[in-house]
Amino acid sequence: MPTLQERLLHACIDADDVTFHDDYSGRSMYGRSCVGIVGSRRDCMKVISAVMQDIAAANGAHGVLQVGEWFDTLLDFDMDNMGRDMILYWPNLATETTVEHDDKDSY
Repeated sequence: MPTLQERLLHACIDADDVTFHDDYSGRSMYGRSCVGIVGSRRDCMKVISAVMQDIAAANGAHGVLQVGEWFDTLLDFDMDNMGRDMILYWPNLATETTVEHDDKDSY
């Protein structure tokens, strides 16, 4: 079963205009790293929507409780401005060493 981090990564790869980061350290994180996605607000929200649709489609294989927890986690993001784009990041969604990238400008 893919983790939430893996689902975000794959949705970003499919999105073209959103990049995945597994090493973002946002405000008040004091050096801890977490998962984040960078793009326009609209494109980032499309990625979150795609992940939620993916989770809902897989609901038959997983309990409703886990789906609800994943939705809550996805919607509990923080934002920082990055010039023309923004980063949505999840301080409570730790970086996983098992999440692998391709060379698609995602570091």
